[in-house]
Amino acid sequence: MVRQPTSTAKAGPKPRILDRAGLPSARRVVVKLGTQVVVDPGGRPALARLYALMEAVAAMASRGCQPVLVSSGAVGLGARQLGLEPKSLAEKQAAAAAGQGELMALYQEGLGRLGFKAAQVLLTEDDFADPTRHANLRRTLETLLSLGAIPVLNENDTVSTLELERPAAGRTPVFSDNDHLSALVAAHLEADLLILLSDVSALHTGNPRLDPAAVPLAEVPFGQVPAVRTEGRSGRGRGGMTSKVAAARLAADRGVPVVLASGLEPRILERILEGASVGTLFTPDPGGPKNPVPAGNPIRPMALAARAASRRLAVTDTATRDQALTTLADLLLGEEAAILAANEADLAAAKATLGASACQRLRLDRAKLHSMAEGVRAVAALPDPLNQVQLRRQLDDGLELTRVSCPLGVLGVVFESRPDALIQISALALKSGNAALLKGGREARHSNAALLHTIQEALRRTGLPVAAIQGLEDRASVEALLALNEWVDLVIPRGSKDLVKHIQNATRIPVLGHAEGVCHMYLDAFADTDMAVALVRDAKLQYPAACNAVETVLVHAAAAPRLLPALTEDLQARKVELRGCERCRALVPWLGAATSADWDTEYGEPILALKVVADLEEALAHIRTHGSGHTEAIVTEDPAAAARFLAEVDAAGVYHNASTRFADGFRYGFGAEVGISTGRIHARGPVGLEGLLSYRYLLRGHGHRVENYTGPAARPFQHLDLRSTL
Repeated sequence: MVRQPTSTAKAGPKPRILDRAGLPSARRVVVKLGTQVVVDPGGRPALARLYALMEAVAAMASRGCQPVLVSSGAVGLGARQLGLEPKSLAEKQAAAAAGQGELMALYQEGLGRLGFKAAQVLLTEDDFADPTRHANLRRTLETLLSLGAIPVLNENDTVSTLELERPAAGRTPVFSDNDHLSALVAAHLEADLLILLSDVSALHTGNPRLDPAAVPLAEVPFGQVPAVRTEGRSGRGRGGMTSKVAAARLAADRGVPVVLASGLEPRILERILEGASVGTLFTPDPGGPKNPVPAGNPIRPMALAARAASRRLAVTDTATRDQALTTLADLLLGEEAAILAANEADLAAAKATLGASACQRLRLDRAKLHSMAEGVRAVAALPDPLNQVQLRRQLDDGLELTRVSCPLGVLGVVFESRPDALIQISALALKSGNAALLKGGREARHSNAALLHTIQEALRRTGLPVAAIQGLEDRASVEALLALNEWVDLVIPRGSKDLVKHIQNATRIPVLGHAEGVCHMYLDAFADTDMAVALVRDAKLQYPAACNAVETVLVHAAAAPRLLPALTEDLQARKVELRGCERCRALVPWLGAATSADWDTEYGEPILALKVVADLEEALAHIRTHGSGHTEAIVTEDPAAAARFLAEVDAAGVYHNASTRFADGFRYGFGAEVGISTGRIHARGPVGLEGLLSYRYLLRGHGHRVENYTGPAARPFQHLDLRSTL
């Protein structure tokens, strides 16, 4: 019979362990056993030591703790069984396959004698990279712990070693050894303590095998992990002191204290949990986890892969990136049937829940697909934005400074409804050398999946990393993404005001976007009537759901008797709901009454607010108070009024005698846009390639030293600007 724990490890408040005095309170403990602890020098199980450790683990479980074991040793045991010294990858995998059964039998027999069931869990990269498998891993471990079983985890070396030694193009390993695996598991399970047991007693100030003066460190405070100089990896395992310290730092960053100690010492687990001064204690941040999301965040592996892909894209020649885009354009047309069928599935489900305007944004047809392909080709035809010299300056003879454009890195883009946005964003990201993690609206999930498959197929055919463009599954994935400020460089939300504001409030990653699109059109005293009516019609009705559609029209009082009747008659015939101020209703009595809320409302549908203003001064004041900084327009034949409007209105786009609907990356000649920004830092307005770039400074010298430019005999700088070419 399996002995049940006397209490659950999660009962009561979670302890905050910041020093050795708190170690006895640890309830959920991850223990990593290194190869040297499990296997003796002859390749046989170190039975006495292993059974003593299992007795300590069973004692922990009996008093209400929840121990989780991460055990190495399979390769060492299997090598003895097969009679080989594994050198090649195939031999290591064969040894792992042979030794894994013996290793697990040891735990099942030893813990079984003590009344506990050992449960084997073998892990690969995909258990962390795939969100569904990752969530399942968490559920499995929690269930095993709740049943009183003791999970025994190990990397499945039989199948995953190849992936780690020769990572797939554009993929960064999530864990490279069982040290890192144990840290990920400890963080993901929100463990109270991680214990790393190997053949070393502690972290030393130097390599004790080479430096007799090296002394052990009893404690390493958070953020003060020293540089580690060792001989490299251990002889039989794939870890080493460098790996263990990196794993300890990873866990401590996530709020989990770590003890590094020798598993060869007697009663080591008992002494650690008694608070004895053994090994090295890595303390977590006393202010709380550096990143409150555990290291097992299911999106983190995707972000790591995207980071690796972005680095490759940054050094990929423009011809290859352009080829990926032209291949994508071809595939969009070649996969037309599959893409439109996927879109039909989305539309069928959406008709019951979405309004007409939302369904319009969702719908794809043959014309839209051809337009999308044309847009992709337009992006491919743009000049290469990377490595462009923005500044070239000779600081002194032989000392030249240049500033060159470079990608931002990894973009997180969240958008609603419109599946064509996925293609626009991906095209601009690839052209600018950025990787992107994309989350579209759930109403377009089939369409987005089909389009994402097309993009990744284009990458695959061009030899570029597929991880450059990845899709997120659900809202939980977005929340996980927003916590990865170390790995994602910019978040771009495209959607409702609520979506944008939520993302802005939920992350420390810079956010590029606009919360509202309350756009105005001011009809001046000298506005041409026909032009004014046509521009308002276009700005309101060409696409009412767009963020650059006009929501409020301001009319100069002197022109209102002339303009308002013509304007309202035109819009009423087109079934636009009109709401006017008192002065408007005095001229056109049948208008609905506007309230103060109308001046701050982005309708997104055929509704328009009208207000009569005394003059240009009042129009400017109204826009300053109620504008969202998106796009504002004036209609006038008076050059002075136009000049003042263009100079004084603070918005991303300010227009004269033109529809606000021109605020669009494609119409601006950017090829496409990833979104529109109303911020004042970095990009503003429709964001094309330039908004996805940063820059680097390159300095080329010939042994130049700063000391020559300081002091009484300082050499002067020339600071001579040169032609901006390489």
